[in-house]
Amino acid sequence: MSWVADRPGVVAPIVGARTVEHLRSNLGAAKLTLGNEATAALDKVSAPQSGPYPYGVFGAWQRGRSMQDEKQATTPTYTGGSDHPTGRI
Repeated sequence: MSWVADRPGVVAPIVGARTVEHLRSNLGAAKLTLGNEATAALDKVSAPQSGPYPYGVFGAWQRGRSMQDEKQATTPTYTGGSDHPTGRI
């Protein structure tokens, strides 16, 4: 909670306590000051990560599949589509 409250643009973190003990524990974060090392570690593990565009291998198969009769069995080939958006429609 202390780390979240210290993020730019965060006015107030939302506490999701289910018990009084959870609430007390979360409110204790108001008194906590994280050091540079702890803040850097939390920044690192919470950094957004983008995966293959869109939906990884399954998305590549969806973009590359042909329109066939649904009763016919098709083997997915992972050669169609792009894993990187081009910005063009």
